[in-house]
Amino acid sequence: FQELRNLAKLSNAIGLCERAWMDMVPRMKLKIALKPEYVAGGADDKDYQPEISYFKTWFESPDKMHDLHTWIRIALREQTQIDELYIYKRKKRGGGLYSMEIISGDQFKPLLDDWGKIPQSPKMAYKQYPWGMPGAEFTTDEMIHYQESPAADNPYGQSRIERIIILVNQAIRKQRKDLSHFTEGNIPMGMMLVPEAGNWTPDQIDAFEQSWNSLLAGNPTQQVRMRFTQPGMKYQAFEEYKLDSS
Repeated sequence: FQELRNLAKLSNAIGLCERAWMDMVPRMKLKIALKPEYVAGGADDKDYQPEISYFKTWFESPDKMHDLHTWIRIALREQTQIDELYIYKRKKRGGGLYSMEIISGDQFKPLLDDWGKIPQSPKMAYKQYPWGMPGAEFTTDEMIHYQESPAADNPYGQSRIERIIILVNQAIRKQRKDLSHFTEGNIPMGMMLVPEAGNWTPDQIDAFEQSWNSLLAGNPTQQVRMRFTQPGMKYQAFEEYKLDSS
């Protein structure tokens, strides 16, 4: 799970896809209405305005810490990154629902029964491991467990990032290689051989290299033009440098 989260943080491609999802969340508007079967039976929303108003107010902050859109963003990250969305249904002292809190999915381990399935309440179905230590256990009545890609042979989901984990690893390593090319690389853009008949000394080669680079560096017009010279003939800029230095 931690590797999948790290890949999501390091890959700019995944970050852009996540950003597209997150930007759509504020456009979502909450609508609370009667179920179709009740409408077919003759019920009308106007008769349930107090209940509708109550639930609209309740969903303004489902976990009593974040607004609805932020809460949805947190859920989307859990779903897309690790495909393990756990929502704890915290109860009031009187038994009513107080809040729905999203808990990090990489802290939970499904408790399977003899059939290899997640047992239903009242048996414990999930065990939490906060900070890697054994913690509380929860039933299916206490915890909502959602997976986008459930499987019969595995109690864990397969997230979208896990499906492309090899491609993401390859892309990140390519980015690191490109970065190293500009920070640690020692391969020049090209090599130029001076004529052997000229018997140039290292100082003369260095002087010619500096004069050549100073002519082209920062000059896009000169960089795209072809320059001509003759075999065995020293470049004029070097000759001028040699005369001036003497």
